[in-house]
Amino acid sequence: MYDIYIFIIIITFILIIYFYRKRDYNILKDTHMRCPCNDKMKTNIISFIYYEPLNELFILSLSNRECIRDIQTSLYNRDNRYNIKYDIDNYYLFNNNQKKQRLIVYNDNNLNLIKDITNNKIMK
Repeated sequence: MYDIYIFIIIITFILIIYFYRKRDYNILKDTHMRCPCNDKMKTNIISFIYYEPLNELFILSLSNRECIRDIQTSLYNRDNRYNIKYDIDNYYLFNNNQKKQRLIVYNDNNLNLIKDITNNKIMK
């Protein structure tokens, strides 16, 4: 009798993990395909942005080099044109208070994930 309850609990737990990861993957895919500077532009490069208040390096997908400069300058100057905020359960890049891109902290696994999702190249 207890075996069936344990089985149901395990299956439920596995399904929750599966759907959470799928949802997270879809959010990354949706937000990393459009440039945070210009929604009309498809991303084609991957870059990194350092956010001093969190002491973190995040991965960004962008359409051009000028975009990363604008974002980094705005964050450095704290002019609130661009901002990084924690929303629900993730960090996001905001442009003029509009959520633009789900951010993930830089590490090799996360970088490979974004490369696989977007087919973009790392900015040199």
